[in-house]
Amino acid sequence: MLDDAWSRWIAEANETLAAYGDCEARWWSFGPPCNHFRLVIGEPTGKNVAIMLFHTKYLAGPTDWPHQRLKVSRDLNSSETWSDWRFHLEDAAAGFRAESATFCWSQDIDVMDEHKWLVWRPPPAV
Repeated sequence: MLDDAWSRWIAEANETLAAYGDCEARWWSFGPPCNHFRLVIGEPTGKNVAIMLFHTKYLAGPTDWPHQRLKVSRDLNSSETWSDWRFHLEDAAAGFRAESATFCWSQDIDVMDEHKWLVWRPPPAV
């Protein structure tokens, strides 16, 4: 049943990303600790989708691009140990791809406020 919950959660993220298809995507930050990567789709202080990846294992592509077409997926062959999980975030048209052990997202937050990055749509309970 947990895989069903993850599938629904990822589907919700993909539906939200699709709704923001006319918006620009831009890297917000990348760095230690935990190789965290932040990406913002839309306006930094208004209507947006904010994505954070921890334990980023792969990151390639442009740092900003118009009309994002991002999609997220989870490697279901991953183990139950969270550090072995694989989430893939990709916009094939833009040539962007990222892979990480975690995927967090939120909507309509003020990304200029560091504390707002701590407010996420909860993933399924593990």
